[in-house]
Amino acid sequence: MKNLSVVLKTDYESLPEWDYFENELTKVFRLTKNERKTLHESTVARLIAAIPFAAGCEDPFRTAILHLVAYMAELRGLLFASSFR
Repeated sequence: MKNLSVVLKTDYESLPEWDYFENELTKVFRLTKNERKTLHESTVARLIAAIPFAAGCEDPFRTAILHLVAYMAELRGLLFASSFR
C-alpha cells in the first residue's frame, strides 16, 4: 500500500480513468447534465476513484467503480428518502 500522503497529493484532475468512471456512472444512474457537472467537479468522488489505484489494489478499475456506485447509490438514496419527509 502506498503512503497516504501520496494519495492526498494526487492531482485528481489528471486521473486518466476519471472520464471512464464519469461516463459509466452517467449511463448507470442516468444523470442529468447538472448532475453530471456536479459529479465531474466532485473532489470526494475523484478521491474515491483514486484510492484503489494508490493502494495498489489487484483490480483498481473494478474496485473504484464498485466504490463509486456505492457512493452514488447512497447519495441517490438519501436524496430519494428526503423527498418523503
